[in-house]
Amino acid sequence: MRRAMVIAGWLAACLALLLPRAVAGEAADQAKPESAVWGMLAAMPWDATTVGASTYAQLLNGPVDLARRGAPGEKRVYEIRRVNLNLDRQGRIVSRSVSEGRVARTLVEEVEPGAWSERFEWERFGQGMGMTPDVYPTAAEVEAARGLAYDYDPRTFDFVNAPVDFASLGDAMIGYQMKVLAMDLHCWDAMVRGLSAEAGATVDIGEGVHSGAEKAPFRITGVGGPEDCGGYLLGESRVRLAGLTRCEGEPCALIWFSAEGNEVTQDIETPGIELHMKGGEYFRALVAVSLLDGHIVAGELSGPVVMRMQMGIGGEEPAELPFGAVVQTVSVREVRAAR
Repeated sequence: MRRAMVIAGWLAACLALLLPRAVAGEAADQAKPESAVWGMLAAMPWDATTVGASTYAQLLNGPVDLARRGAPGEKRVYEIRRVNLNLDRQGRIVSRSVSEGRVARTLVEEVEPGAWSERFEWERFGQGMGMTPDVYPTAAEVEAARGLAYDYDPRTFDFVNAPVDFASLGDAMIGYQMKVLAMDLHCWDAMVRGLSAEAGATVDIGEGVHSGAEKAPFRITGVGGPEDCGGYLLGESRVRLAGLTRCEGEPCALIWFSAEGNEVTQDIETPGIELHMKGGEYFRALVAVSLLDGHIVAGELSGPVVMRMQMGIGGEEPAELPFGAVVQTVSVREVRAAR
């Protein structure tokens, strides 16, 4: 009791010292122009202030062209990797999973200025699971995934449901994990296209788009059947041209993306497993786009999904699992030939 009183007294003393300053600071902030007041967002590594006379002024003050420029038959290869840390309700790691893929992208036709249809072909896919916190799994290749291919048109493509027969992998859960990695693969294109569609093909550093939550969730189709196995509702999002960088030896534009309050549901029923999940997702992402021709060079995404999950195995009634969240990290990079 005495310790609690001492702590309470210490807090009261701190508040007494800080409160007058906080009130004075608030009044001072109200007197400043809006641009000088800190908002709810964290400080971002860009602003609208132009660079003074220097050899860099023209590069940094001018607009950046995000249009895709290329020729039919141009092929680029990418590796993508997703790592999930499954946490209990106290934030401790329970298990880890990894999914990896290698995909070739070939330009087909320029369907509108700066946008191309493409052919996607998976050269490999692998998946691994570590059931204890100290096991770092490696991805075992799924041979049936080799050669799966589909066409991509940015004007009509379903970025959530790639047109692939994931059931051909032979295991519904592995097929669903590859489906998720396909969603990850196309999220970078959606970010870049979302920015250029709203802000224009040429964008200034710091320029971007702020969007409210979607009105209805995107449906997630099942593996091996027409039924839905979940939904994805994109929450409030922001996308900005953050600046210029260098990646894989190529000059690039750096695009920053944020999404908050996304809603994710999963309802999967197979002969062996029944799974139901509902959660909220938050993530930040960066993607590097070539200044030379507008192709994606690399990207990184990370953030938590806070959730409740129920699972039943072998016909058992689904029971709630002791998971509290999944911390997800997704990386994509272009594979370059040795120079």
